[in-house]
Amino acid sequence: MPHGSNRIVGDIRYCRDGLVSMRADYVQAFAAGENGPFAWKELSQLQSIIMAFDAVIGDTDRLGSSEAPEGKLEAAIEDIRRVAAGREAGLI
Repeated sequence: MPHGSNRIVGDIRYCRDGLVSMRADYVQAFAAGENGPFAWKELSQLQSIIMAFDAVIGDTDRLGSSEAPEGKLEAAIEDIRRVAAGREAGLI
């Protein structure tokens, strides 16, 4: 993978980590009773962005690895399951 791509993926990881922290703050606020339809919509959108970043990071990691095709298939299946679980939970 070209050096520039590594920097971009690093930036995506950094942004993702910030969003995960923000998501934790939202969940903590909900636990304290601060909730409403707008907040739930924001949390859902935040989760969708995190999942998209996770997919980009995962794909990049898999492209850079030398794992067998079977491992790549298993990883793709796991990605599909995570997205399906997010949809069932109403996050997407």
